[in-house]
Amino acid sequence: MPTSSVFRTPEIQLTPKIPKIPDEEPLPADLASLLQRTPNLSPQQYTTVENILLTHHDVFSKDKDNFGTCPWVQFKINTETQLPIKQAARPIPIHYREAVRQTILKWLETGAIVPCESPRASPILCVTNKDGSVRVCVDYRNVN
Repeated sequence: MPTSSVFRTPEIQLTPKIPKIPDEEPLPADLASLLQRTPNLSPQQYTTVENILLTHHDVFSKDKDNFGTCPWVQFKINTETQLPIKQAARPIPIHYREAVRQTILKWLETGAIVPCESPRASPILCVTNKDGSVRVCVDYRNVN
């Protein structure tokens, strides 16, 4: 397979951008905290970064359960004649099942995932974090 067929430029459509926070409103706390953790900025750099954060506040994640989004850019990846890769699901260990269920429900609620019927599928797997929580991952090795 030629290399050029693997690396395709996605079709990009621009949609209207969410407006900047009005000047009288302060920078949201999570972004103000981010700005305060950059102590080596000159006053001009500080103002520039603050304006960027104010203008693009909507693309930053607010916490670990909130995903930053960029809703004004949509793209479609053209796979042309590439056959769909469908891998079988792997069994989820019993002690991870509730954590996986809660994670998937949270992703559905936040809009990170949507139900679909696709000819493509990759299995999920679970990784235990240092704090004991469970991270749900998707195994895309065969896709890549």
